[in-house]
Amino acid sequence: MKTKSLTQKQLYALIGPLIQKAYQVMSSHPQECLSLGRQALELAKQHNFDFGIGHAYIHIGLGYYHQGELAQAMENYKQAEAVFVKINDIPGLRAVYNNIGIVYDDWQDCEKALHYYQMNLDLQQEGDDPKVKCNILINIGIIHYGSGDFQAARQCFQDTLDLSRSIGFAYGESCALGHLGKILLQENDFEAALSHFRQAIHVSEQHNITGRVVSLLSNIADVCLKRRDYPEAIEYLGQAMQKAIAINNKLSMSVIALKFSTIYRDLGDMALQKSYLERCLSLAIPENYRDNAVIALQELARIYEFEGDYKKALKTYWQYQEIQKYLSDQTRIQHIEQLRVQMQVAEKEREMELIRSSNQALEKQSKLIMRQKNKLEKAEKALTEWNHSLELRVNEEIMKRRQQEQIVIQKSKLESLGRLSAGIAHEINQPLGLINIGIQNLFNQLNLGQADKDYIDEKSQHFTQNIERIRKIIDHIRVFSRDQQSETATLIDTRTVIGNALSLLKAQCKEHNISLDFCPAPEPLLILGNQYRLEQVILNLLSNAKAAVEERFDAFDDAKHIRIKNYLRDQIVIIEVEDNGSGIAEQDLLQIFEPFFTTKTESMGTGLGLSICYGIIHEMQGKIACKSQKASGTTIRIELPACL
Repeated sequence: MKTKSLTQKQLYALIGPLIQKAYQVMSSHPQECLSLGRQALELAKQHNFDFGIGHAYIHIGLGYYHQGELAQAMENYKQAEAVFVKINDIPGLRAVYNNIGIVYDDWQDCEKALHYYQMNLDLQQEGDDPKVKCNILINIGIIHYGSGDFQAARQCFQDTLDLSRSIGFAYGESCALGHLGKILLQENDFEAALSHFRQAIHVSEQHNITGRVVSLLSNIADVCLKRRDYPEAIEYLGQAMQKAIAINNKLSMSVIALKFSTIYRDLGDMALQKSYLERCLSLAIPENYRDNAVIALQELARIYEFEGDYKKALKTYWQYQEIQKYLSDQTRIQHIEQLRVQMQVAEKEREMELIRSSNQALEKQSKLIMRQKNKLEKAEKALTEWNHSLELRVNEEIMKRRQQEQIVIQKSKLESLGRLSAGIAHEINQPLGLINIGIQNLFNQLNLGQADKDYIDEKSQHFTQNIERIRKIIDHIRVFSRDQQSETATLIDTRTVIGNALSLLKAQCKEHNISLDFCPAPEPLLILGNQYRLEQVILNLLSNAKAAVEERFDAFDDAKHIRIKNYLRDQIVIIEVEDNGSGIAEQDLLQIFEPFFTTKTESMGTGLGLSICYGIIHEMQGKIACKSQKASGTTIRIELPACL
């Protein structure tokens, strides 16, 4: 049978009262809230009324929540979120994010709770509701309070107080004052705490928020108990009990009865303690306030045992054990259910994130299309003028590109120096050590009176040679590290370049048990180019080879080898860097010279090293190629035109 089509107004009139009634009874009669939510859901689905479907799911979730079934509540909240994301209902999303945050808070997952509260606040510009913001700030403050971060909690409650007063939101003002009072009570500032509680009571009584008055009177009693003022505490708990009875708040009545029993236990009045424990049980057991019932049963059993009524004591202990076992079983069941739901929630969150990302991408694409359309319209008018300046702009872009390339090359060069700092330090420390030993020997000979002129001249020459060696190393590093963009090509001997690169790396290779072989040709192998850029290429290749052999072999293995060949063939100077390392997979060989391609982790490389080498070699009119097999090693071959 085909469902009759209804207007939006008719659908609101049909489903709205069910949702409103469900909200009113969610805490007092959660089963009725569930029933009303399901009726609303069925009607909304019949008419494809997404707004009603979303709010029905929220109120089914609220029914489950107030029954203590958090996993089922979360499932329904996530269903509501999916609907509200689909129809972009900001108020609905804010409500559901608040409820999800509350569930995560009850699950003691503060990080997730704060995340959802923040998502709610992030939406306030699109759907601003100051009262919702007050509730969120209160919830965030409660989390900080529970974790002991009183400073963060105080800031949230103070912000709530200021906002509530500015918009005339009495409930928010009362809550903020009450929670600020609790912080002051924890800090033992009793007078300030009492002042806040009394202000909160005044606001609540003015606006007939009796439930808040009950809680606040109980808080004042807590202050009196801390000060050991039992008569005053009894007075305020009595007022709280009267108001709780007036509104038939059985949970508050049960809690207050427990507090009375604690007071009379401390005062040594076992009869009144027993009376209030029995009163607590008379409320807790029928209403399934099991946490209160467990405490009351345990205390009553001890009293019966003390009185010698062992039959009653045994019966009470059995009741205590049954409820305690039930709570333990329920905790375990709820934990398993919570894990299952959280797994489903995580999957739904991924789906929601995909939907959000898709919506954002579509929105960006739409804006981009509009911008492109506007640009095209302007471009048609400006095309003639652009043609006149095109050559100049192209030249500017080329210059910028060259500058960027130079920055990348220079950065790579400095990174190479950073990685090779140990080798450089070794090269400098060796002559420094020789100088140090020579100076000590000279002082010893001087002290013994055996240092003649020839000996001093010999030592001076020795010092001069080692100082010159250090100076050359520093000069080489200084020249190597500077920007050679403006340097002109010169004749260079590749043997010298390879030797310089090896001098920076050989100490590290020796330290890591890597064999480094280079047998230079007997004759100069001259090419035209920039010595320090070619040296940068050789250093990059040697560093890659070192990393490859270390990846394949362990630190104490003697099998690690790197071999450098340099020879002339058919008027081409060839440099080969060969290693027996981990090698490169066949599918990666075609991409290794592409910018940002790397098989290493992010912390181990950027994928720019071989790309820079490729650019430098091609600038020198040369070629660079790679031959490799996985787990068999790699050979990088450079070919450069010889200058004969």
